[in-house]
Amino acid sequence: MSMSKLVPSIRPDKDQLDFFREIAAVTGNNYTNTLEFYSSLPAILFDAGHADTSKPYRKIFTYGNEQFTLIMKPTNIVRKGDVVRQAFPGQREGIVREVVTKMAIDSPDILHQIKAANQTKVELRCSLSRIRARCIEAGHGWKLEEIHEALQILSECRIEIKQGSVRISPEVGLLGYGYGINETDSERSLAVITFHPLFIGALRKKGYRQIHYGRLMQLKHPLARWTYQRMSHYYTTVEKGFFGFSSAKPYNISLKFILENSTMTRYVNLRNNVRECRQAWADMLRCGILTAVRDKEKHGYDEEIRYDTSARGRGRKPIIDAVWDLWISGEVVEDMIVATQKTKKLVDSEKNEST
Repeated sequence: MSMSKLVPSIRPDKDQLDFFREIAAVTGNNYTNTLEFYSSLPAILFDAGHADTSKPYRKIFTYGNEQFTLIMKPTNIVRKGDVVRQAFPGQREGIVREVVTKMAIDSPDILHQIKAANQTKVELRCSLSRIRARCIEAGHGWKLEEIHEALQILSECRIEIKQGSVRISPEVGLLGYGYGINETDSERSLAVITFHPLFIGALRKKGYRQIHYGRLMQLKHPLARWTYQRMSHYYTTVEKGFFGFSSAKPYNISLKFILENSTMTRYVNLRNNVRECRQAWADMLRCGILTAVRDKEKHGYDEEIRYDTSARGRGRKPIIDAVWDLWISGEVVEDMIVATQKTKKLVDSEKNEST
């Protein structure tokens, strides 16, 4: 997978606001979008509070059939009392990023196009209070200073992505962030946010998939959010009647794949990881993403635990892997059908215009 596929060059005369207008045209009020490759980057840590910040975070992951390496540097955060701590993006930062993305799709009035270096870039400009209000709507009541800190971490934790020894994107944060001070009340009132080149690249080549924003924000478990987003890109063609019934094809995922491609902590005893996965699947069932499709199965999934049969000694044999078939609800299937139809219509329209 070449750099040109992931970060396509943008013509100097191309209006980047068109990318946002196009994605807005296919996104309903209750939906947001995941973006190819950019949304798959393992840069949002499941447990950032216990991460080792004494060195850069390094993660090898798979996208498509190819391997990439993400290297992320921690940033210094100064809190009240001049207490300095180092931090990586965690679940708060991941949710704030989703909220800001949704705002960019929903609110063209806060988007501004800036010309720089023979090309254009888009800035989202609004008050931190407005971002906070959207976070509260999504069920997350952080204070202004907490949202400011989250945006700062997203901006200042620089990520580098390599394929082999070749860097495939600039070394920048997951988004850019600056703020202005309101002189009347000293509030950090103006947030200026810019978007990662991989984000813009995905918009340009229509590499996004619709996902239900309300369900995504309701999910409490980080693995549940990660899995739900991956699902949206996995099923690129969906037909009615194919999912949601006893003969449906489920979403298949293994513990090995999760540990290799997400930021879940790998425990010495994999039973702890299995337990965490079950908690995530229960969260997805609670939010209507999974469904209990059969009388004998009430959890929304089938599970196969694989043991080390060569292990000797007393007690339970060690777990070496686990595999789940996750049964997707009819509502999510409908979302996938609509997403596929909208994306196809947009791509076909652009093809017709270019011929």
